Amino acid sequence: MTFFTLSSPEEVESFSRLHFKEYDVLSSPREQIRRKANLLKAVALESMNRAEVVLTFEDQTSCKKIRSRILATGDDQVMLDKGFSIPIHCIHFVEFP
Repeated sequence: MTFFTLSSPEEVESFSRLHFKEYDVLSSPREQIRRKANLLKAVALESMNRAEVVLTFEDQTSCKKIRSRILATGDDQVMLDKGFSIPIHCIHFVEFP
C-alpha cells in the first residue's frame, strides 16, 4: 500500500496526479456517519495542537494512506495540509496515531 507524507517534491507530484472514484467507498450509512464524525474530530484536534491523522483512501487504482493534518472538512471535501483536498466519499478510515 502506498503511504504519502507529502514531505518530498516527488510525493507531492505523485499525490497531485491521483484520480478519485466517483462513488462512496463505504456502503453502510453507519460507517459513513462514523467517518464524518472522525473527520470533524480530526479538525478539532488540529486546531488545538496541530495533530496529524492517517487517512486510508481509495483512488481509481488502489487503496493508499496519507499522514497529514486536516485543516477543514465540508460536505464533499477534506482540506489537507499543503493545500490538497480529498473527496470525503473516497476515505475508508481515519486513524489517530
